[in-house]
Amino acid sequence: MEWFVNHNNKVGPSLFQIKTGLIREAMVQLTEAMMNVAQNKAIVEAKNDITNQWKQLFDKAHEEAKQNITETWNILLEKAQVPDENEPLTEEILSDPTHPVVVLLNYCYTMDGFTFRVLNQSSRVKDYSKVPTMGPYSAALSVIIGHTQQYRTDITLSEFSKCWLFRGTGLTVPQIEEFRVLAKTNGKMRMFGYTSTSRKQEQAEKFAFSNKESKTKKVVFHIRWEDAELHFFMNKGAYD
Repeated sequence: MEWFVNHNNKVGPSLFQIKTGLIREAMVQLTEAMMNVAQNKAIVEAKNDITNQWKQLFDKAHEEAKQNITETWNILLEKAQVPDENEPLTEEILSDPTHPVVVLLNYCYTMDGFTFRVLNQSSRVKDYSKVPTMGPYSAALSVIIGHTQQYRTDITLSEFSKCWLFRGTGLTVPQIEEFRVLAKTNGKMRMFGYTSTSRKQEQAEKFAFSNKESKTKKVVFHIRWEDAELHFFMNKGAYD
């Protein structure tokens, strides 16, 4: 795709591509949510009686929500302060932790909503259907996570070049054994997609879960991180 980071020219997607993709994904999430409501409504009431009425309400609500979502994202992304939102974002911009674009993209990840959830899940399971909507944002965020922390002045960098990170999740017994084998052999493993962690074990434990149907058990990863790059501390200093 044309918006992926061009390492030769050191440019990434444009802000317009990021905005358009996020708005499109917001509409996908809205439609899915409204369809779920419609299906549940149809189960309770006689389908023939509500079909036309529901369709009218659905279309009206969908259009109003679309206008609100578009307006919200437009207002939000205007704060990025770039001369031309159609120009590709440069590595210089994306590597500056204080640049309004970087602050804004970090904020989009941390805000309540679909962004972090869809991005994490789709990248982890390799859902290529999300490339047109989440791809531009993901490409820009990957540069921020990969290189930008080393230029931050709001944190003590030495505390992050070598540190313990924790992640709570749920895994099946075979998956647990696979990670145990990897840890014993070379101590290194790959976790796919954008992976959220915490510096506090007790905080990570809150996200560990079990499920009888999927036979998953509570797991907390203890990760010894020894790299100044390729991770980003999402405290308030990253997006205030």
